[in-house]
Amino acid sequence: MGKILSIIAIVLGLALGLKYLGVYDTSSFIPGDVGLVASIFLVGQQLFYLLRIHLEQGTTGMGKIIKLLIMLPGLIFLAGYFFGFSIGFDVSFVVALLLFVEGIYGLH
Repeated sequence: MGKILSIIAIVLGLALGLKYLGVYDTSSFIPGDVGLVASIFLVGQQLFYLLRIHLEQGTTGMGKIIKLLIMLPGLIFLAGYFFGFSIGFDVSFVVALLLFVEGIYGLH
């Protein structure tokens, strides 16, 4: 399951990054806002890993804190999307980078 999530994360990270940089419009193969889809996936993926870590008790508290920190840009994006919350810059590129890096890390 982790490899499938990693491949999806790489594709979403690339799609969001290309959209953010203005290189390619992703609306042809991802319906709706790709930033919203990517942020929901990032938060969901990290919650899945937190649950898996909790059930297996395979890491320390620092590992859980790292997962929460990785989840933070996705939560900020979702707060901005649903509640109009703004921190002054677009976090979608940070979400794209985290998805891409997490995807590559998960494939090792």
